[in-house]
Amino acid sequence: MRTVLISTSDIGNGAGVAAFRLNRALREAGVDSAMVVSQKFSDNENVYPAREKLSGAAGRFFDKAMHFVEYHVNRLGPQCVYSVNAAGLERNGQVRAADVVNFHNIHMEVDNLSLLSILSVSREKPVVWTAHDMWPFTGHCFYPGDCARWETGCGGCPDLKIFVSLGLDTTRMQCALKRFIYRKAGPVIVTPSKWLAGIARRSPLTDGCDVRVIHNGVDTDVFIPMNKKRSRERLGSAPTGKLVMLGTLAAADPRKSLRQLVEALMILKRREEDVSLLVVGPYDVPEELSGNFRVVKTGRVFGEEEMATAYSAADIYVMSSLQENLPNMALESLSCGTPVVCFDAGGTGEIVKHMSNGYLAPRGDVKALAEGMSACLDDPILLEKMGKRGRQDIKDDFSASLMADRYAELYGELIEKRKAR
Repeated sequence: MRTVLISTSDIGNGAGVAAFRLNRALREAGVDSAMVVSQKFSDNENVYPAREKLSGAAGRFFDKAMHFVEYHVNRLGPQCVYSVNAAGLERNGQVRAADVVNFHNIHMEVDNLSLLSILSVSREKPVVWTAHDMWPFTGHCFYPGDCARWETGCGGCPDLKIFVSLGLDTTRMQCALKRFIYRKAGPVIVTPSKWLAGIARRSPLTDGCDVRVIHNGVDTDVFIPMNKKRSRERLGSAPTGKLVMLGTLAAADPRKSLRQLVEALMILKRREEDVSLLVVGPYDVPEELSGNFRVVKTGRVFGEEEMATAYSAADIYVMSSLQENLPNMALESLSCGTPVVCFDAGGTGEIVKHMSNGYLAPRGDVKALAEGMSACLDDPILLEKMGKRGRQDIKDDFSASLMADRYAELYGELIEKRKAR
């Protein structure tokens, strides 16, 4: 069995990381698997560019011109129809050699891939589309917040600026195109969470599609519990008190609810004196936090071992997202034995079990989020039990090897069905 995974990137975003880990786990399980991507960031020899970039000054100018057109087509017309990188994807050597093709994230404002590729590839091979967010079921956005227009095929979009942004309201046209492609191509839709599977089944675009749930997985031999003191020293700072690791501080993304996170931390500060914050990533720390907490910043971290060190250094990992699919960082933290405190939003409740391996606060309840942090930090025995429970939960249900086995079983099923036609 030979498979190929299609993605906008390998390790450039959360969806790409999940696909990259699947490709690696499949190969470790003995499956001949490769990735084809728009943007390659890793040095992995089994990841191939969808298109070789043009060389020379003239080539670079032409590349920029084509991507300029691509960006504006995405802004003004149906998204992910015109793609510089996906032209003739069905003729790509890796795709032609594959028995089954698994699309992952294809949507971006630029360097996207094409919806039409799903249709063209499906004529020759069985196709799986793994949805890492709600874009496959909406008129343009990753996550629509409280908007429910996706349930009726969109149109009259209340927020064209939300990512992936639009200049004109083509959302109904976009939904009609997706509905057409689903009906013609008949991809099996895989979602990493039961929550997103419920969205897929409620969508008017996917009527008749086979929807499966296969959880994302992490390498439990890499994301392992480490000695806390030594982990803090490896970070270049060794706070002796309680250390809270934070999720994204991206102020521009309302879904990540930075304002609620800051409010919850300020409540925590009034209750707890000796608390430091660990910020992973190239984020600006809000003045309220930098002025009231000792802040340890790692900057951008790409290596998995370095991330495992950061999780192990922390007492808890805190997320404040209001919508999530199945966040990689929550899986990673639990695998490292660090409990997760978060809102019960999207698929997070499928990973974080309240008062078992972490704390689930009601969605948007700032006071409850702060109470969850205090409950974990104030009880070392509970914290230790949660850490051990979380590690076991990941090994039992969210390991990379288990993810690979489930995908390989699906691929084999689809190949046999295609042969039986």
